[in-house]
Amino acid sequence: MEAARRFTSVNRILLKNREKNEGCSCDRAVTVLLCRVCGRSLKGRLRRHCAQHPNVVHLMDISGCPSCYSGDILECPTPKTRRQSP
Repeated sequence: MEAARRFTSVNRILLKNREKNEGCSCDRAVTVLLCRVCGRSLKGRLRRHCAQHPNVVHLMDISGCPSCYSGDILECPTPKTRRQSP
């Protein structure tokens, strides 16, 4: 009985902490990335560390410029376009 009560209180604490840390960066949209050194632009996601999922690595995320290997990359959000009905 006491163990079940402790388990419930621990779960409540974990849920509160998860609600506070809504900043999961795993499901981000693809943006335009611009290298500040060589000027190359490409579509992709900049590699970020997620506090909620520290062991998850997204292999297609970019940590450096593929041309000059610089880590000085600017992430430019793409505007959301609306679909026009025919």
